[in-house]
Order: sequence, then C-alpha cells, then structure tokens
Amino acid sequence: EPDYARLHCSKEGCGENLQFLGRHHCRKCGKLFCGKCMNGKFQRRLNMRAEYASRGVFCKVCYGCFTEDNGWFSPHDSPAWLEATNGHSRDLLESFSRFRTEQQNEARVQECLQRDMPLTTQW
Repeated sequence: EPDYARLHCSKEGCGENLQFLGRHHCRKCGKLFCGKCMNGKFQRRLNMRAEYASRGVFCKVCYGCFTEDNGWFSPHDSPAWLEATNGHSRDLLESFSRFRTEQQNEARVQECLQRDMPLTTQW
C-alpha cells in the first residue's frame, strides 16, 4: 500500500496516528511506524537489497525485523549466525573473572605491605 494510505502505526496494539513528520520506515520490511515504536534504537546491517549482510550499512529497523531469526539472533554456530558474525565470538567472562581475581589479590598484597602485616595465603 502507498505511504499516504497508511494512517496508523503498523505495530500491533499501537494504533498511533501517523503525522506527516512522524512517519518512520523500517528499512528491512518497509512498514511505517510512529516515533514511539521506531525510535532508531534497533539497527541491523543491511546491504543494498535490504538483506542482512555482515558488511552492510547499519540501518534502522522495526523490532520484528531486529529480532527476526536471521543472522545475529540465530542459534550460535548456525550458518546464518556464522555468516552474520563472520564467526567472531568470544566468551570473555572467564578471562574477566581471572583478571578481577588477580587484581583483588594484588590489592590485598599491597594493603598488607602498607600495614606491615605478614603475608599469608589465607585471606
């Protein structure tokens, strides 16, 4: 349907009247949304044909297209996820925990040295 024929937001349950300056297009599906439902916080990489692409340009999309089971939000190690991320994924929790423990231990050693307390292996 043409843009001028759409009078209300495309999001289910919204029904907000679309003003001339308050119309926002999803760059993926092309639907019209009001400013509340499409505030630009959802972005995906799209190519010139509005397909998901790892090297595409970030474009504003609706929530439905943002969470679509394609690319970044696919199950890990699925073909779509690997294509969208180029296989780049790391779980940094373990390394962060190790670094934080080392920092805390170093802080305790420095505290003991400042107080002239004997160093023990038990904290």
